[in-house]
Amino acid sequence: MFAIKFRFLTGRYHATPWDRQVNEGAIEWPPSPWRIYRALLACWHLKGGDIEEAQMRALIEQLVSVQPHYHIPDGVVAHTRHYMPLGALDGKTSQDKTTKILDAFLHVKREEGNEYQPLWMYWPDLSLSSALQDTLSSLLEKMGYLGRAESWVEASFVPMPSNIPEMNVCPVEDEGALPEGDEKIRLLQAMTPSDYGLWRERVKERREAQDLFIKQQKAYEKGKDVSKVKLTKKDLQKIEDALPIGMFEALQLDTADIHKDGWQWPPGSVWVDYRRPKEAMRPRRSYALANRKRVVSPTVARFAVADQVLPRLLEAIEVGGGLHRAFVSYADKMVEGGSIKTIPTVLSGCDDDKNALKGHRHVFILPESSGRQRRGHISHLTLYARMGFDEEARRVLERFSKLSWSGRTLQLVLLGVGRPEDFAGFKEEAGQCVLFEKSKVWTSVTPFVATRHPKTKKSGAPKCDERGWQIGSPKHDLERLLLAYLREDEPALCIESIEEEACVMGGKEVAWYKFRTERVRGGGGRRSRASPKGFRVTFSKPVRGPLAVGYGAHFGLGMFRPIDTGDE
Repeated sequence: MFAIKFRFLTGRYHATPWDRQVNEGAIEWPPSPWRIYRALLACWHLKGGDIEEAQMRALIEQLVSVQPHYHIPDGVVAHTRHYMPLGALDGKTSQDKTTKILDAFLHVKREEGNEYQPLWMYWPDLSLSSALQDTLSSLLEKMGYLGRAESWVEASFVPMPSNIPEMNVCPVEDEGALPEGDEKIRLLQAMTPSDYGLWRERVKERREAQDLFIKQQKAYEKGKDVSKVKLTKKDLQKIEDALPIGMFEALQLDTADIHKDGWQWPPGSVWVDYRRPKEAMRPRRSYALANRKRVVSPTVARFAVADQVLPRLLEAIEVGGGLHRAFVSYADKMVEGGSIKTIPTVLSGCDDDKNALKGHRHVFILPESSGRQRRGHISHLTLYARMGFDEEARRVLERFSKLSWSGRTLQLVLLGVGRPEDFAGFKEEAGQCVLFEKSKVWTSVTPFVATRHPKTKKSGAPKCDERGWQIGSPKHDLERLLLAYLREDEPALCIESIEEEACVMGGKEVAWYKFRTERVRGGGGRRSRASPKGFRVTFSKPVRGPLAVGYGAHFGLGMFRPIDTGDE
């Protein structure tokens, strides 16, 4: 047995998980085994010229054969925001143009001696030869940072640890219930050399079959004999060259090349379930001050959905309603445990007398499908409440981390709380939320369901206003609800029905009627008999989101997204 001790010299650890974007504010904690192995290989390439490849290969093959355990120190999640010149990022854009960068990190607490608490990584069932111990110790002494370059670290090898703290992050041994106070997380691990060999053969066979099918398809379209089509030696060699020969080589692939070759995960990697204390990622409570006397409550809380199979946006109202019920249930348990006094009104939607709040002041749950790879699946759940989240509501949000949905458990990660302008932006792939941007033109992202019925005269003819709009029709009802929601006297400049009655999701058109448009388990709210529709709304001046109206608007229906017209 042996351990590695990491001490962060500035008390800060910066590292983004492989499957997340840096501006999402997610932190890989503890560092995944995959990150540690690559850090050791980087030290070997840059500073370990006296270590032979055979020795390095033997060390890596030994390390990947066993799942390590961790002891993570106490810490809090924090972040800073910077406006970086775009020219500094791509070398082409003018330095006058800037973009907001979110720098999230974990701040480690200090020990009694004023040093920062260390991170321990422990291999309880692995023994290294004296030569490999010397190699590992030499590499760790040369390691200057872990994660991003600003995470300065001092690493050391501990051959026979006897006084290290109890391990609090361990692999999940079975699928049973986790210990009280723990949560499940995923860390990226490397395959063993034997597993990698089997995986490589399967991938190779699959790629050969795919390439052969493509060649046969092209031959068929040209009227050629498909049975005579075969892969050439050049085709086979191309597939062979695209797959690293072994696990040792796969760990040394450049990240840019991994993305360029279209790999979703690094070749040879595998996700491993670990259990971690729920309190390990407590966000630092730091909210904007309107002045030194009065604290402005945040109105936005944004969660990332972390799961291998994400719910579809078509099920937005089901997920939104489920999250609302889960918040109320979780808050009720916190009341019983004495953590808070009452269920926060902003989350329940009811006052102390159980009467529904008026004026859309309580929380809106806005499911998002952000990023290029989401293909219509819910990647974020964003909460917006005009009345703001008070201290007790924030306490519920900070501790809430799981949502039961469709017989499974979705992991939720709180990215931060703040005001709409803190999250707004059209760069969804950079973690920004387009729903909080400003624009004159807005278009439906989930269907609008009217709350009133169309009016008719005694003769059966439509009853219309002075503009010829049928009173109570979806178009007429949408304008009425928008005026009430935005608290404006000036109606929208133009409201157009999206004629194709479909939205684009994952590159495909999906009809509005395919969305779930009724709340499960009952629930109030008026709705008309009219079918769900999509609209494009144009205002006379830019309006800041979010924009969600109609039946089920507090749970994901009737959502609009802005069109980037360049107007301020």
